[in-house]
Amino acid sequence: MRARSRRGEETANSDAAAEGSRSLRPLLTLKPHLLAHKSMLVMAALALVGSAVSMLLVPVAVRGMIDQGFAGGSGTHINRAFGFLIA
Repeated sequence: MRARSRRGEETANSDAAAEGSRSLRPLLTLKPHLLAHKSMLVMAALALVGSAVSMLLVPVAVRGMIDQGFAGGSGTHINRAFGFLIA
């Protein structure tokens, strides 16, 4: 019977731990520390948005480079498209 009660306790403990891990409330304790660095948070958010935008634009730029570069028949279109992609 002890094995059953231990398993029951383990299950109850794991259920309580799983339920506690679903809450984001403990992160509120970081709020005073984060607010002390507002400018760094703003810069990090801008960097994250910039990174996401660039990752979304790369496939579009490559598609345009292939479509216009090879359809144009000259290498200048491909060179220009690569230049814009790198910049």
